Amino acid sequence: MENSSALEIEENPTPKSCASCDFVWDKPLNQQDDYAMEGDRGTRGTEIVADQFSPDVDFDWGKNLSGMSSMDEDDESSFDHMVCDSSCRLIPNGFMRSDCTAKSYIIVSFVSFLPEVVMFINAGAETMVESDPNMKFEADKFFEGGDIFQTDECMTEGGDFSFIYHTARLGNFHYQFTNLPEGCYCIDLHFVEMINTFGPKGMRVFNVLSDFDIFSVVGANKPLQLVDLRVSVKNTEAIIIRFEGMIGSPLVSGICIRRASKLSESDVKHEFLRCQNCATEIEVPSVQESAEKYEKTIEELTSQCRSKTEECYQAWMALTAANEQLEKVRMEVDNKFFESCSFDQIMEKQSEQLRDISSRYEHDKKIWAAAVQELSNRITELKQDHSKLSREAHECVDSVPDLNHMVSAVQELVAQCEDLKVKYNEEQAKRRKLHNQKFVGFFQTSPYKIPYD
Repeated sequence: MENSSALEIEENPTPKSCASCDFVWDKPLNQQDDYAMEGDRGTRGTEIVADQFSPDVDFDWGKNLSGMSSMDEDDESSFDHMVCDSSCRLIPNGFMRSDCTAKSYIIVSFVSFLPEVVMFINAGAETMVESDPNMKFEADKFFEGGDIFQTDECMTEGGDFSFIYHTARLGNFHYQFTNLPEGCYCIDLHFVEMINTFGPKGMRVFNVLSDFDIFSVVGANKPLQLVDLRVSVKNTEAIIIRFEGMIGSPLVSGICIRRASKLSESDVKHEFLRCQNCATEIEVPSVQESAEKYEKTIEELTSQCRSKTEECYQAWMALTAANEQLEKVRMEVDNKFFESCSFDQIMEKQSEQLRDISSRYEHDKKIWAAAVQELSNRITELKQDHSKLSREAHECVDSVPDLNHMVSAVQELVAQCEDLKVKYNEEQAKRRKLHNQKFVGFFQTSPYKIPYD
């Protein structure tokens, strides 16, 4: 929570000063010269703590947070590490009627007087509820961001006003309360885990406190109150309550603003510085000592942060160089892989071509073998035919007589033929002549006369 500028926790009265020495109140204690810290005087007061909250511890509700904050600083598992004000308390139940009518809160032996209630915002509620003239629950307002969530489930130890815990504002949001008169106020926040009812822890962690986890404190469907968070308002400042989620979404069911009573002198822790020159005791309030411790812690954490930042930078540079080298190696591997894939593709194509050539060779080989076999058969047949023709030719030659005799015989026959032709021609001439003569004699003796032209 914060004011419009910053939240202010009520300061202790200004302590007395050393008249004979120069003690600067604005300087940290470890930077003061010639002063030594005296031991604790009486009961040690409470400290303002702001360490992280560890959700896996057992919390004794019989002890108020103010008393528990005086434990050893190394015990970081205490619930008081969640709060930023030593006067804050966590109450593991709902809002009671006695809280708004009685004159005090009573938790074991811790008593703080209940001041005037300025307003009570019922987060997520759409209407105002006025339970009695002394208590009025306003509808949800003065917020920015978030959503409304409502439930009808029964609340364990919900108090006299359990309807407060049936509604909530959920998400990353903030409330801003303006126009408040100057003075000190106490803020009470009311929470309940109404969504993740079966857990586990760590499902909803947000920073209204430091790593605040409702379920790890009280479980589900059980109210949890953070009360007596003191703030001061000056001039026209406003009270701003921010809810920022770390894991899951923040939620709140109610916000109560009350006027704070002034702290009694017994509640203020006093320690003393002894001047080494004049031995004067100077009263130092616990707030300043706590501020000194926190400044020292902040310086240590700042130094650690610088060293860690440098280590992170060196690690980042080394990681960047390693990533660049890895990228180069990856590129080389990709190139080699691409070359290997290309080579494999080439080899596969060549193998396929070789298989194709082999198959064609086998096919052609079979065709040529069949053709050679057929040609061999035809040659054998031709040889057989040639042998047969040769035998027939020899037989024919053997059967033909001597050619010379045949030629002379043919010539004789030709001569005889010529002779016969001559004789035939002569006989034909004679026959025509005889025929003519016969025809003429016939007409000469015939009584019929044939006229001649």
